[in-house]
Amino acid sequence: FFAEKLTTYILISVVIGARLGHILFYENGRDYLLHPLRILKTWEGGLASHGAIIGVVCGATLFYRKVSKEYPGLSILRLFDLLTVPALFSSTLIRLGNFMNQEILGTETTLPWGIIFGNPADGSSFLPRHPAQLYEAGFYLLVFFIFARFFMRLFPYKGLLTSVLFTALFLFRFAIEFIKNEQSYWMTHSTFT
Repeated sequence: FFAEKLTTYILISVVIGARLGHILFYENGRDYLLHPLRILKTWEGGLASHGAIIGVVCGATLFYRKVSKEYPGLSILRLFDLLTVPALFSSTLIRLGNFMNQEILGTETTLPWGIIFGNPADGSSFLPRHPAQLYEAGFYLLVFFIFARFFMRLFPYKGLLTSVLFTALFLFRFAIEFIKNEQSYWMTHSTFT
């Protein structure tokens, strides 16, 4: 019952958060104010992992408020810790999907493992690029295996898994942004994305 309800809350909040995140971070939101039904047309836009993270936090918080009386030993930090391993596995699959969809492209490279995308989502040139999506998928998968292996040892410390996850992921994301093409409507030509 617990897992079923939590999954429902998380799935709904992830989709809503990811869609709104895409609109806020990567699109001109004013266009959606003029045509609000376009928000529902995910096939014409996309989903953003930043928004999905915000959605998970909101969905988990709502779930916690609903079930906290039934599960008095559960804290919000413990709930977030329970979500770390599935979140890492999901993130791996998302980045593999980005690779297959030829989106979230890396910058041009002369390295031997550069990939030429035949139909890049942004319509850019056919030059070898860093497979940034695979770098991210590999990192998330590595952290997934580490967390899965040490989950029971680290779980007793409330919030430790969540804090280590956020620290590791955001440090990695900061570093990898330097080899990814800019995608944000708001951050074009910015030093930091």
